[in-house]
Amino acid sequence: MHLTEEEIKNGFWCPRPDFPPAPISDIEEYTGTDKLNLVCTQLDSTSSNQKRLVKEWVQTLRGLKQVRFLWFNSRVSQELFDAACQIEGLKGLYIKWSGIKDISALKAAEQLQFLSIGSSPGIQNVEVLSDLRQLIVLELENIKKLRQLEVLGNLTQLEALAVTGSTWTKQIVESLSPISRLSSLRYLLISLRSLDRTLLPLRELTSLVNLLTAYWWPIEDFKLLRESLPNLKFGTVFHEELIEQFGKR
Repeated sequence: MHLTEEEIKNGFWCPRPDFPPAPISDIEEYTGTDKLNLVCTQLDSTSSNQKRLVKEWVQTLRGLKQVRFLWFNSRVSQELFDAACQIEGLKGLYIKWSGIKDISALKAAEQLQFLSIGSSPGIQNVEVLSDLRQLIVLELENIKKLRQLEVLGNLTQLEALAVTGSTWTKQIVESLSPISRLSSLRYLLISLRSLDRTLLPLRELTSLVNLLTAYWWPIEDFKLLRESLPNLKFGTVFHEELIEQFGKR
């Protein structure tokens, strides 16, 4: 499976008709469809009711076989995450934000192709990401342990990658160099800073169609990327006025 041009332009998880479906909270609302948008935490309910609901969903998720895409649009606990990774045949998992610390359960989701982990600063074992060779889309937000992108360097099948900080937290990595090995990338979003302060490793990504990043990089890097990437059609490098206004000189 390859991403469509619309998915490359707008991002794979960008909402479209019935993607995601309307959110539900109670198990009785689920009708057996292959898409499930779940909001079962941060509800206006007592603590005991909240715990009961989460426990019920943990048990239910483990036994689901028909769900192919799962959205969590409220805070995800470790138990909910582990249960989701046990869904047989799961292809897409979207997490708005979480309290997850351990993502090793992803190893069990062997058919997972599309993964978005929203703000999850507590994740400790980022090395697990290097084993996710079946992924086509990977989005990571505010993963504080992700200081070296080397753990992503072998995911050469990726067509879309996003690595960002949060609204209030900068994501700092050592270098973008490991990304240069991801030759299949067509969509790249990087809202971060690297210690070597250069975008130039991205010149190797000749399949790239959409590049989205901040304007803090050197102006010369943006110009070189425009010249080096023959398939580039969308993204930050075409916003010349903003680059001139905010870019490093």
